[in-house]
Amino acid sequence: MKLNDVSEVVSDRVRKFGNLKSITFVYDGKDATYTREQMTNPSFTIKREDFK
Repeated sequence: MKLNDVSEVVSDRVRKFGNLKSITFVYDGKDATYTREQMTNPSFTIKREDFK
């Protein structure tokens, strides 16, 4: 699955669940945390460079 596809799915789910504050993803042993505000922004996308 591509990171862009994950971004779309996550944005949709976050809008449906009002109590969700943030999500942490782990990719290739690195992690990235996104806030609700970031994920509901129409231009939200998960990028490889976000993972540290």
